[in-house]
Amino acid sequence: MHQKRYKVSKILIAEDDNDLRKFIVDKILSLGSVEIIEMENGLDAFNYIKKESGSIDVIITDNNMPMMTGVELLERVSLLGNGASFKAIILVSALLESIESKLPALAELVSTVAPFYSYSKMEIVSNADKIIKDILFPEIYKVKRKINQEPEYRNLLKKQYKACIEGE
Repeated sequence: MHQKRYKVSKILIAEDDNDLRKFIVDKILSLGSVEIIEMENGLDAFNYIKKESGSIDVIITDNNMPMMTGVELLERVSLLGNGASFKAIILVSALLESIESKLPALAELVSTVAPFYSYSKMEIVSNADKIIKDILFPEIYKVKRKINQEPEYRNLLKKQYKACIEGE
């Protein structure tokens, strides 16, 4: 019997608050099929990304960290060149409004290597698993949302499923 192999998504999380980082890691690990690389500061994260950029799918970084801020990290990642690309780059900040003026320019710069998202810490704590699901599995969750939000679509799928089962 042929066994299917599924690619494990690799997520790098740069967050200097150990408790918050552990909370986010646990929430994301509940999705399964993810490998998480944890970094405590922006400089260590950048050095790791420089070496391993081809194997990382998503970068989640806090902004206010020692040695290198999240904004500085993302600016440097954007300038790496070497064909680096990611499914998403997420900037998290407790005071998102304090860096709001920088976000449009940062988003434009980062867009050369990945779609860019920014969230407050409260949003990422509340929704880390949902945010990652939407990034890693967009097609599945788009259909799931449509099924949940549109009763007629859900009924159509039920009828089609029933017809397939009865036809066997």
